[in-house]
Amino acid sequence: MAVVLAMLLVAGTASAEILAPQDPAQAVAAQLDEVVVKEGYRTAEALRHEGDLQGARAVLRLTYERVRTPYLLWPMAELDRDLRHPLPGLRALREYTDRVPAEEQKGHDPDRLRRELRAQVARLRISTDEPGALLIIDGEQRGAAPLADPVEVDPGRHHVEARGKHTVERDVVAWPGTDAAVNLRLAGSRWRSPSVLARWFLLGTGTAAMIVGASLWADPGCNSGAMGTCTPGPSRTAGIVTFAAGAGLFTASVITLIFDERRSASLRATDGPIARQATR
Repeated sequence: MAVVLAMLLVAGTASAEILAPQDPAQAVAAQLDEVVVKEGYRTAEALRHEGDLQGARAVLRLTYERVRTPYLLWPMAELDRDLRHPLPGLRALREYTDRVPAEEQKGHDPDRLRRELRAQVARLRISTDEPGALLIIDGEQRGAAPLADPVEVDPGRHHVEARGKHTVERDVVAWPGTDAAVNLRLAGSRWRSPSVLARWFLLGTGTAAMIVGASLWADPGCNSGAMGTCTPGPSRTAGIVTFAAGAGLFTASVITLIFDERRSASLRATDGPIARQATR
């Protein structure tokens, strides 16, 4: 990291010397930028020594957004390696080698850092039973199934989604340097989903309760009273209550199933153009 600080000092001094005779305002702005970069770097270095790698990376990123000096890209790539975020690390390293001349990369070994980052990359091999289904990883569209190549991701948990006639979602864990096979079955998936199965279960329960309640309701269940009179027994009252509860379950289940079907049809109508566009 000391090498980076020396490079920042040299770069800042050189830029100030070049700009000073031409435009004093630009020279002042360059000196202010140099102060911002040095303070940002020192703050990030202190956080790194304290073990707060996420904080150090955030400081460097904010500093780089303020002053886009390529010399900050090297420590950013190193922190991405330590945090196991190889994809942003590879992007930072690529920009560093493109913008910093080779003679100014002394003390750094881009090939070694690149190998270390590449060794951390995880890959997802996604397959579906519906060609043309739109594949989405962590909210980002990755194209239509089948994908020709595995999708490279950072290690960790990822949310994978396939949208076709139905929608299937799954959380998967990708390990550094490994390939994870993800098979998403869309055929009949909506009817196997827990929410839909629960609605069908309630529908069946409501139907059974209505049948039992009706049979109890129809049975007078007389209790013999004085003068041979017949008063309804408790079974008839229980039948009325059971029938009413079953009718409520039945009605609620039918309404939610109809709503779910209409919502699914709306999603298919919305996702169709996206999937066709991804296929093209």
